[in-house]
Amino acid sequence: MHWNSSGAFAPNGVNSLTSTTNLTPRLRYAYATLGGFLAGQANSNFADPDADPPSQEFGGQVGNPGVTRITQARYTQPLAPYGLLGAVSFSAEAPETDSWTAGQGQVATDTAAVTTTANPALACTVTGAGTAAETVSCNIPGNLPAVNPTKSPVPDLTAAWYIPQPWGHMDFSLVYRPMLQFKDGLFVDKTISGYGGHIGGDVKPGWFGWAKDDITFHMEAGENLGRYLGGNSSMFSVTSNYPNVAPGPGGAAAVTLRSSFAFGANASYTHWWLDNFRSYAAVGIQHHDIPTNLRTVTATGSTGVSPVCAGGINSARLQGTGGCGLNKELVSASFGTIWSPVAFVDVGIEYSYGHRQSVSNLKGDVNALTTKFTVRF
Repeated sequence: MHWNSSGAFAPNGVNSLTSTTNLTPRLRYAYATLGGFLAGQANSNFADPDADPPSQEFGGQVGNPGVTRITQARYTQPLAPYGLLGAVSFSAEAPETDSWTAGQGQVATDTAAVTTTANPALACTVTGAGTAAETVSCNIPGNLPAVNPTKSPVPDLTAAWYIPQPWGHMDFSLVYRPMLQFKDGLFVDKTISGYGGHIGGDVKPGWFGWAKDDITFHMEAGENLGRYLGGNSSMFSVTSNYPNVAPGPGGAAAVTLRSSFAFGANASYTHWWLDNFRSYAAVGIQHHDIPTNLRTVTATGSTGVSPVCAGGINSARLQGTGGCGLNKELVSASFGTIWSPVAFVDVGIEYSYGHRQSVSNLKGDVNALTTKFTVRF
């Protein structure tokens, strides 16, 4: 566990420094193993924390594979009995349909606070009026509760091959997301899937007699990777034109789910000047091809105007609002130094740089200094 705020500067929804600092405890890891079986909350089997670049900034370097921590059931089989290196592992992980929609913005299966804001009013159609075959058909009533259309009926599946060596390690992993589903209980029921691959590792080059120096690297790519790239809140898998009003039969036929391709990579080098003093440099990139060629859903069908980020010169593109402000590319770099005056204490400082490019190609940069004081017990 650790103690962290439950919201930005507002643990439990109040100002924590009014009288005392009331930080909220959060469960991070809780799992058990029996032989090759693991169950509970642990790092995703797709991830490789041993190859993560060093970082003092809480978000870490972009380009890491996710998910950082996820509920799962896993089985690991060492390969030595078969004359092979390392071990293979397979997991079923708690699923989530992480998406961006025209009506709700970024929404996922477990974001209960972000739902449709309204439902269509009752509308009826009379066929064969005044004849013996007269019929009346109506769409859904307007008093239905708001819904979250994203559903996750099947776990995400992963496989990994981890190879430890005296010089470091290699890790190869795959993820398959079989059912990323939109189902609002009314007229929309659509499903797509996602998949991706990752290669990571670290190498201790041992040059110039520097036995502790280390090089780390990650590379991953796939369709609808979502949370499996970076493990951060800016990533999502499915892009949809699902509106802010649950569509009736005519509009539901125009609802589409679009896949998005994404890739990421990072690398770092750590040099140990002394047994208790080290410096490092790291760089990373994360790219997300977000489709913008969707059509806006109407009550009877759709229009040609993109609900993600319409073309031409308009306020959304110029101000980066709505889908125009979604992250298309993130680049990061950092340099830091850590000193351990005693074995259980780290004192460090890090300079970090970040670059962001949005869907409408607006760009921004950030520079920051982070300090660290850690006591392990």
